[in-house]
Amino acid sequence: HLITAGNREGDVYTVKDENNYKKLYYTKNNLKGFMLIGDVERAGIYTSLIRNATPLSEVDFELIKDKPQLIAFSSKTRRKELGGAQ
Repeated sequence: HLITAGNREGDVYTVKDENNYKKLYYTKNNLKGFMLIGDVERAGIYTSLIRNATPLSEVDFELIKDKPQLIAFSSKTRRKELGGAQ
């Protein structure tokens, strides 16, 4: 499986093993793009960060870089992303 979104500008974070490849492109406060090969599960979290131009200062980017999950977002943002409070 392969999924990519955004563009290739800024700093680069890369992780690869025998089955997976991940490359994230980011500036000091925004995710600009990504490429995932292999494990593409939860790619929507990266896509949401790009689409909404969510400042990385509002999320736990260190957690998201390795394992994208909603817990890295504030409770307010999680409610909004899951269709709750505005």
